[in-house]
Amino acid sequence: MRQRVVWFVLGVLIGSLFVVSAYPNDKGVQYGVPAVQEIAGENYTAYIFYSKSGLPIDRGELVKKIDTLLNATAPNAKWQAYAIPDLPKDVVLIGYGIKVAPDGRTESYILAARKNFLPQKNSKTELLKWAEKKPIFASKIPIGTYGPPKGWEVKISSSNGEERVLSGQVSPYWYDIGPAEMKLNYPPYGNINMKFHLYALIHDGDPQHVSFLLAPGKNGDGWYKIEPGYEIKNILGNNNYGDYITDTAKIIHDWNLDPAFEPEIETAEPLEILGGHRDITISIGYPPSLSFTVTIPDSYMFPAEDSSTQKAGWLLEFNTYSGDAMYAFYTNVYSTAKVKQSALLDGHWHKIVKVNFEAVFIKQDDYEHTHEAIMTLTWNLKVG
Repeated sequence: MRQRVVWFVLGVLIGSLFVVSAYPNDKGVQYGVPAVQEIAGENYTAYIFYSKSGLPIDRGELVKKIDTLLNATAPNAKWQAYAIPDLPKDVVLIGYGIKVAPDGRTESYILAARKNFLPQKNSKTELLKWAEKKPIFASKIPIGTYGPPKGWEVKISSSNGEERVLSGQVSPYWYDIGPAEMKLNYPPYGNINMKFHLYALIHDGDPQHVSFLLAPGKNGDGWYKIEPGYEIKNILGNNNYGDYITDTAKIIHDWNLDPAFEPEIETAEPLEILGGHRDITISIGYPPSLSFTVTIPDSYMFPAEDSSTQKAGWLLEFNTYSGDAMYAFYTNVYSTAKVKQSALLDGHWHKIVKVNFEAVFIKQDDYEHTHEAIMTLTWNLKVG
């Protein structure tokens, strides 16, 4: 039974305050209109969204407000971006935060919970603590030195939109647009959490395409984390969780969100089949520009890349008698893709990439009853 389950999953790889109110949707779930609070930080502005009533937040109302706030806070930024969750039926949004720098870079923070296990308090306190911390963006990540293609006149743009014609050699680099983090509490089975940064390639000498990168930030700031119920109950003493362990997990980077972009995956790492608990270090650009650790669970990580759908995926299979299955587990991956520049430079918001993270929890040796915790984030981007 276990082998059939594993191969099935592997196949799938390829400052205002608004009035707060509640209303039922067509499925009888009540949502709170999000209150919005502005926090002025040092060289950034943070906005937190929460429901004072403790009810979940309506995602559609949230998106409308974010677009308006970004345009007002950094109207002249060349790059504007934010990450927004796409939630499965049994998960609701309970808090959202976004920090906006003067150059338009953002940091997103998303809190979600299982629908029938909402926290007793609203998320304001946690969001305020997050809002007080200055956002950290990675420095330039150099990838080499190039000149313009023969016979081409290439214009290069800085992050503030200034342009000049490229006549000699230039050093391309990955520009950190910003990080996004999402937390999902999914009792009694476990919790999952992911954090990563979105980068754009600057000065690459290609006037027809823009390349993007999903990876950790400075000093490995990023992760895909699983906390099974077994650990939360037996180590942390939280009886809202049970003796559930991690059976499998899945990470997918989907770059095929807009056909007009003609997306093309360029790189995905790690793309080698590895077994047994071990750590490997991956570097992007010239070390030590950006490096991070990929932890292979006991027992396997199965990578996959599909050029027909422009997706990269990683299936993690756990030895259910190992510490990796019973306690917190962290790993990481990255992928890059290029899109058609003319489709991007129209001044409108576009969906660039979607990240899906899923963990399957079971009671040890109970493979017939699985419980899936799923979170999805989509990066929305506008280029001025």
